[in-house]
Amino acid sequence: MSKTNNPNQNRISFEKLAETSPTAITEVDKQGEIVYANSRAEEVLGLKKTKITERTYDDLDWKITDFEGNDFPPRTCLSRSSRERKNQSTT
Repeated sequence: MSKTNNPNQNRISFEKLAETSPTAITEVDKQGEIVYANSRAEEVLGLKKTKITERTYDDLDWKITDFEGNDFPPRTCLSRSSRERKNQSTT
C-alpha cells in the first residue's frame, strides 16, 4: 500500500486492506473509543460493527481473556482510570 498525502485515499486503502484480512481488526482513537471494526471483528466478537464502535477498548462489557479462556488479572489491562491518570500527568 503506497502512502499518499490524501487522508481520504489513505482511509479507503486502510479499509480495503482491513476488510480483506482474515484477522479481526479494530481501530482505537486516543480516547480509547473504537472507531472502526472490520467484518472479521464482527464474526469474532459476535457483534455488529455499530455495537462494537459504541464501546471503548476497556469497556466493562468486554470479557477479556487469554488464549485459554482465563480472565486477565485487572492489573494487566490498561484501564480507563489509569489512562486518565497518565494523561493528567503529561499535561
